Amino acid sequence: MSAKLSANAFASAARKVEWAVQHIANMEKVLSTAHEANRRTFLANDDAQPDRVNMAIDFGDFLRYSLILQMMAGDAIHNLRCALDHLAWAIVSAFKEPDPHLYFPIDVELKSLVGHRSFREIKAVAPDIADLIVSEIKPYGAGNPFVKLNHLDRADKHRLLLVHVVAAEGKIYMAKDDDDDIAADFADCFILIANPTRVPRPGSKAALHNDHYRGLAFDVRFDPGLPCENESVIPALHQFAQLVTGVIKTLTAHVEGR
Repeated sequence: MSAKLSANAFASAARKVEWAVQHIANMEKVLSTAHEANRRTFLANDDAQPDRVNMAIDFGDFLRYSLILQMMAGDAIHNLRCALDHLAWAIVSAFKEPDPHLYFPIDVELKSLVGHRSFREIKAVAPDIADLIVSEIKPYGAGNPFVKLNHLDRADKHRLLLVHVVAAEGKIYMAKDDDDDIAADFADCFILIANPTRVPRPGSKAALHNDHYRGLAFDVRFDPGLPCENESVIPALHQFAQLVTGVIKTLTAHVEGR
């Protein structure tokens, strides 16, 4: 392979990944801020009838964070897909002017992938890297993470709601008395008093515990019908970032070791 291609050519791809990781970190901050600002989303009041408590969940304040989380998720996905395209451009541009439509090849099937115009263009100038893409990077196969990333990026180009906000199930512990010591196993529970069922008396241990109750645990999940359907978005984005970083490291090691 010609000495024209150096590891420095992959710097822009690495910066794209760094920017995606910053979006993910910002999502984590927004989610943390939203939780902190919405401690009292889980509410309880005694009912007029005995042995009954009215429970309510207030999503109003939290939902105002939903749009920014959706935008950040889409931006992170797009930057990660772009990082791969930057790699393809860096490889080909070291030898010739790339086709304006050049992209990093991804496909469900290997046979289709090697037939991509972009794959053929990479193979024409750097056959060793084309072989590396097929044998080690392997951006093909049903259920492959590269295919999922590509699908998500395409979806983001045509729709906004890639993700949605959900709430985990809230836990309730029925205590015998208002001033019972709350065991560690029930520290993440909302406390009600049993026999009769009612909310704790103001100022009691149980009432003070509820005042500091964190509330429902909100999460951001991928929409139905998309890759990673209903999976938690932030862990998945971290995995995609690691995936693309791995490609950069593989190509860098190959170029530096030739």
